[in-house]
Order: sequence, then structure tokens, then C-alpha cells
Amino acid sequence: MKASLDQTKATWASMGADKAALGQACKAASDAFAAQATAMKC
Repeated sequence: MKASLDQTKATWASMGADKAALGQACKAASDAFAAQATAMKC
């Protein structure tokens, strides 16, 4: 889980001001988190 968070932060930092990509990355991170939470039965 932490590795995925670190990867998201790295991606976020590398994107800079690209708002459209930022929105997509945010949604992807949110979806990935939801999938992990479901898999862990949280």
C-alpha cells in the first residue's frame, strides 16, 4: 500500500501543472485505493 502511495506522489510531482492529467491521476489513485480497501475487507 505504501509503495502505491509513493508511486502516486512521484507521478503527481512529475506532472506539474497539467490539470487534466492531474484529475485522471487522482481518479486512478482513488479507484486503486478503493480496490485495495475492498480486497483487504476494510
